[in-house]
Amino acid sequence: MAKVSISEAIRMAGVSRSHFYNKYINKGLISVQVEDDKKLIDVSELIRVFGNIQVENSSKEHIRTIEYTENTPDKNKVIELLEQQLLESKQREMEAKSREEWLQKQIDELRQQQNNLLENKFKKRKKFLGIF
Repeated sequence: MAKVSISEAIRMAGVSRSHFYNKYINKGLISVQVEDDKKLIDVSELIRVFGNIQVENSSKEHIRTIEYTENTPDKNKVIELLEQQLLESKQREMEAKSREEWLQKQIDELRQQQNNLLENKFKKRKKFLGIF
């Protein structure tokens, strides 16, 4: 059967590169052959592991590239929106840290007041009992 590059095999399988290497190549589920210093995978190996796969021809590749360039303005809007959300998230995080520090300070002050009250109460008891 025909042999394809690893990149083409990944496209045909519809999985990510890291997943393809970790799950299939590194574990030996798919054999890789080296020919002319190029790593190739037999299509029959892909069919054995993934079942029926669709071979994309070059015209589909060309159409996909055109669609990508047409969607670039929308992707720029998405990027801007995500950057804005990231900025807002960082601001909320800073506000939360500030609020946490303020609350911790309040807790420390209340503990100090509680300790002072307990010390005064203890001193009054000692004085009342004549221990001093």
